[in-house]
Amino acid sequence: MKIIALKGDSETGKSDTINIVYQLMILDNYMQVEGQFIVFDSKGKVAAKNDFRDILIKGFKRVGIVSIGDYYLDGSEQKGDVEIDLAISVHLKHFKDNDCFMAICACRSGRDYEKEITNDYTDYVFVEKEKISKAILQRPFNTFIAESIFKMI
Repeated sequence: MKIIALKGDSETGKSDTINIVYQLMILDNYMQVEGQFIVFDSKGKVAAKNDFRDILIKGFKRVGIVSIGDYYLDGSEQKGDVEIDLAISVHLKHFKDNDCFMAICACRSGRDYEKEITNDYTDYVFVEKEKISKAILQRPFNTFIAESIFKMI
């Protein structure tokens, strides 16, 4: 499985950018795989926010996409009676177990976060994400990065 990891510090727009990639995929006729969509809040608990995980399919091409990338090793949270481990490696394993040929994920900068990818996979690329100093330019910059990721699929 190939991995495209959007890497950056906290609050640089990784989740927003991955949400744009997701929208680009939907507009390109990717369909949701039933039962795969889940939304997380900023602490990982299931709620209405912009962090999510899903699997999309177009033809025979399954792509896993997850915007939460701030957990490694054991980042467990409760979802009702079920404990969810939010570690990047857990999301990637979920995608691999569901026959995804590619995964797109967020990854906070730092060795421990990156190891969640580099320890278990050899086919990966890190796309650097920086925060733009002028807020008015953030969304266009996020869109530019999202389009470059979309072209890699």
